[in-house]
Amino acid sequence: MGLIAREKDDAHLVTAFTYAVEWINAHQRYGRFEYVIEFIHDGDYFGAISKVCKLIEDEKIVALFGSSDIYLNAQLRKITDQIGIPFFTAVDDYTPTYPPGIQNREKRKSSEIEIFPRMHLFEALSDLIQHWRWKRVIIVYVDSERLSRLVPFLEKELYAGFRFHFVKVENEDFLKATRKIEELEECANLNKKDCSDFSRILVEMNPADFHNFFLAALQMGVIELKHWFLLTSMEINSIDSLFRHNHARFISVNPISPEFLKLNAEIFNYNNFETIIKKDWKKKNGKNRNLRLAESAFMFDSVFLAANSIANISTVYPIKDDVHYARCRSITAAHVPFQYGKKLIEYIKNTSLKGLTGDLSRVNADNLHHGNFSFRINLLGYNGEISDIGFWESKTDVNVNMSRDSKAQLQQNVQVSDELKPHFRVTTIMERPYVMLKKNHFELDENNQFEGFCIDLLEELSKDLGFTYTIHVVRDNKYGNDVYGNGTWDGMIGEILSGEADMSVAPFTVNFRRSEVVDFTKPFLSLGISILFKIPENDTPDLFSFMNPLSLEIWIFILIAIRKPYMTF
Repeated sequence: MGLIAREKDDAHLVTAFTYAVEWINAHQRYGRFEYVIEFIHDGDYFGAISKVCKLIEDEKIVALFGSSDIYLNAQLRKITDQIGIPFFTAVDDYTPTYPPGIQNREKRKSSEIEIFPRMHLFEALSDLIQHWRWKRVIIVYVDSERLSRLVPFLEKELYAGFRFHFVKVENEDFLKATRKIEELEECANLNKKDCSDFSRILVEMNPADFHNFFLAALQMGVIELKHWFLLTSMEINSIDSLFRHNHARFISVNPISPEFLKLNAEIFNYNNFETIIKKDWKKKNGKNRNLRLAESAFMFDSVFLAANSIANISTVYPIKDDVHYARCRSITAAHVPFQYGKKLIEYIKNTSLKGLTGDLSRVNADNLHHGNFSFRINLLGYNGEISDIGFWESKTDVNVNMSRDSKAQLQQNVQVSDELKPHFRVTTIMERPYVMLKKNHFELDENNQFEGFCIDLLEELSKDLGFTYTIHVVRDNKYGNDVYGNGTWDGMIGEILSGEADMSVAPFTVNFRRSEVVDFTKPFLSLGISILFKIPENDTPDLFSFMNPLSLEIWIFILIAIRKPYMTF
């Protein structure tokens, strides 16, 4: 067996590949297998072709395993199609997913063995949307190629009454995309009708991108109680703890088969497999943010299926030294196909093997409804824990059989205990009528001894957003200024910057210096200076109204000044 991979980006596939071969050899499932791994640089497709031919001619491999680079896989598939050895891929190639009856005929004849259950995945997501009657869905995505997989399902007649809104993340501006989602929820285009259905969001992204999207959504307040996020990546376990206690609900399908784990409990430990994958990925990449564990499981099944098929076909067609092994095309000679290649590929595509990710008969493009493939349905709810709430089967429909806790998580107006809510320390300042002490404050606890506009606002926010708080008066009774001009702040801003408080609710004046070091909400009150005066009444002018601009004394002096020259004579 041979694997072509990139050292960093394919670290999870490399580890899964070696783990699977060594597991098969250790437990003598199908005899002993040798494997060779060739590493290439990212984008070095010419070098990859040379290394594949080296594996085929020098190492005499009879099965090739691909990378997570779909463009590299396309090049490798051309070679394996010519020489007739099976080519296993464990990742999605983003091609549109059409029903079995109109699948590409050339792809059926291909040497490629697709372990990734793309057709089943989107059939399951489609059924989930129908099951929960999501009539309006926002689809947020980064890569248009990924979105193309959804097109055949969205074009179905049963979606005629559904409304889908597409939000693309342009230039990695996840905040801008999140603002578009908020605008859709404002329902400007629905004449201000109820828009609760727009809180259903289908996230078509890889783990690294959905982490950045959720960060932006958290900043914009989109990750909260009313929102449902349906993930297409099958990586719900990768959701950071930062997003797990904000009362939003995340739903995804899980390809891992409980039956396989139960049947092989004594010889296979999935937690150990997962731990090794994470460890090796972190060693190569430094962080687990874009780790795709589902692809690792598909790679395991690729090796499992290859070993089973090679072992079984060898009983009929022994693979020995006198067998005509494959050779690549050269300047002087044409390519030579593997003697038993077609028979091996045909055997693989007609398998009935059950693997780590379920029924592997799915590798046959016509087996969407003939096999018995299933997904587990996982829910990450307000308590931060992942629940198994049901399953989807290709032969039947969605079967959701939830526990009481899981049902509570799916309710729109779920009641969350205070222990599960985030807690904030709030600093404030005494100023009427915003924050005042109650008359009987000495009889009350710290939170209940205050009243006023800011206190009422804080209480309503805590109910609406789902958090608890403790409130205290700032020690120095100051709002906050940069005292020495060197970044040393006093007052409430100083407490926030030093970590003594998480937030402040008070009649703050927003200015440039303060906004440089802390974030302000939208103002809840605007103050200004106004001049008030009485509007004069419109009286009917009398005969002497022309004298109004000047006082009586002025007119007398004017008359004296006029008469004085005459009096001198």
